[in-house]
Amino acid sequence: MSSSKKQSRSFYQQDEEVAPISTPIEQQSTTTTSTTTKPTTNEVTGVVSEYIEGYKIQTSSFLEAHSQVLRSALAEKVNYVEAEYNNLKSAATNEWNTLTSNIVSVYDPRDQFLPSFIYALTTTLTGSILVSKRSLPVRFITPLVFAIGSFKYFLPLTYNNTKSSIKSWEAESTPELLEFQKSVKGFASDLEDGVVKTGDSLNQGLIDLVHQARTAFSSEK
Repeated sequence: MSSSKKQSRSFYQQDEEVAPISTPIEQQSTTTTSTTTKPTTNEVTGVVSEYIEGYKIQTSSFLEAHSQVLRSALAEKVNYVEAEYNNLKSAATNEWNTLTSNIVSVYDPRDQFLPSFIYALTTTLTGSILVSKRSLPVRFITPLVFAIGSFKYFLPLTYNNTKSSIKSWEAESTPELLEFQKSVKGFASDLEDGVVKTGDSLNQGLIDLVHQARTAFSSEK
């Protein structure tokens, strides 16, 4: 019994304690080497050079400043041209709408537009052909007279509406021109009356002179 106890004790005594040994792991430090260099300035040209990630970058304060001014001026001009274009487009659209509405307002449906317009156009072209070999003023005035006359003859109701519309526009927009036209018409009417009266008086004087001559000739006999 004593021997067995000694053996068991010697067995446990010979047992060595085994403990896990922690081995330190070396941490690998990842260091990125920066390839960016300090910028260098060329004193003559003012160009700044620097290397970034192996690429050479050159900048110029002079070019940047002037290019910015140029871009600003160009953008301003483009905006100005665009604004003017929009204004002109809007004005042209308004004028066209006004013109079409005025044409529709003066047209009288009782006038047969298509055949009457063809007749008026043919008459105008005929007048232009008749004076094709005349002087420039005649070639300009004659087709205009033919056009107005044919318009009045073939589209009388529309012509009267157009005439009234023009007079109303003159009275609203250019009253001085309307007064001038009235004065010219009055002067022409007075001149015509004067010519008629002068002709009548001359005719009456001639009749009296012939009558006196006949009377004198008959008395001599």
